[in-house]
Amino acid sequence: MNHVRTARHGSVATILYICASLVGLSTRAFGAPDDGLGMGVMGARIDSDGTILSTSGVTGVTRIGNGQYRVDFDRDVSQCFYSVNLFSLRASSVQPTVSVANSVTATVWGLSGVSFAPEDGQFYIIAYCAK
Repeated sequence: MNHVRTARHGSVATILYICASLVGLSTRAFGAPDDGLGMGVMGARIDSDGTILSTSGVTGVTRIGNGQYRVDFDRDVSQCFYSVNLFSLRASSVQPTVSVANSVTATVWGLSGVSFAPEDGQFYIIAYCAK
């Protein structure tokens, strides 16, 4: 009952905390510094050349090829969930960088004729990590 009242009158962070605790996310010591969430949320807005336009927890971006970017976070993100959102009608993919625990590789795909090919583009990236 107390959780329902808190969620109804609380913030989005409170609702996320309740949802995270309901699905059993652990309380490990990494993630965003906000102790109200059951998960750490880190992210950035990245320009097509790899420049970080705004960030929370992203320490660097390297453009490693056409449409491919290595995104480095300030902590281990190897067990996190990732999301990439684009500024245009493109597709995207994201995966952990092999043997680098604080990094993911994001790829932006643009339509080239009737198929998709890697193409530089501005994007948002978010990592959701259990604390």
